[in-house]
Amino acid sequence: MSEKFQLVAEYVAALLPAQGPITSFAFLNTLQALESMPFREGLRRGAALYHCQPYLPEETYHRFLSEGRIDVSDLQVALKKRFPTENEQPVFAKLTRHDLRLAMLQHSLYLSNARELQWFVAETDALLKFRSDVSVSTINELVDKTKEWVKKDYGQALDRSGASNKRLSDLSQGLLSGNLGALESWGEDEWSVLTLKLLWRVCHQGVQAVRGKAKPQDVEGTKGNIWRGRHRNSLLIETGIDSDLWVHETLIRFCASFVDQGFAG
Repeated sequence: MSEKFQLVAEYVAALLPAQGPITSFAFLNTLQALESMPFREGLRRGAALYHCQPYLPEETYHRFLSEGRIDVSDLQVALKKRFPTENEQPVFAKLTRHDLRLAMLQHSLYLSNARELQWFVAETDALLKFRSDVSVSTINELVDKTKEWVKKDYGQALDRSGASNKRLSDLSQGLLSGNLGALESWGEDEWSVLTLKLLWRVCHQGVQAVRGKAKPQDVEGTKGNIWRGRHRNSLLIETGIDSDLWVHETLIRFCASFVDQGFAG
């Protein structure tokens, strides 16, 4: 039996290299042609050239964060290193760039166009329930702040006799009805819904304010002095309202009956 094993060993030995065990390993740098670029730029260009993924998927990092493999303090250190001078600049009220960037890193962001966003808001419970990844403490803080602001806003809209003396703010128009006593009987679900709808209005008005400052040549589908060729363009520039969104919201529901292969409600 030992003689047989010896023959096998001799046969295999003839196929192996003569040198001893490898103690170090050298490999070809596939990004060698991109070494003159900054590291991140080189990775981005290499990913496009070789059709590969230079980093782990974003979902993986969020999972690591939820599992504790990545800590919030790690994100704060990375932000401080990446943006050493911009983090404390306010972007809205007391919200700093650091706060905004930290929130964007902690929570998944879903990108879409305006039509898809309008559909998502209309057809899902996005304005009825908080996302599952929002902490209870954050929800409670938002709802409490909303209660405080709404009661103050509603109270200022009424005089002592109960007659209307001042219009409700633009944010709360159409969301509040009845009287202050009725609001006192609301439960947490009603206040949560109102909080989400007010947040949506804040975001919507903020975007509209930015778009309202756009120059004619910055508006989609416009060139030179012919930007007022469509009534929609004139309305968008003057008011910040995109009438196409209203039209498409109706057409999508209408066309669904004919093009969704029988699944329309």
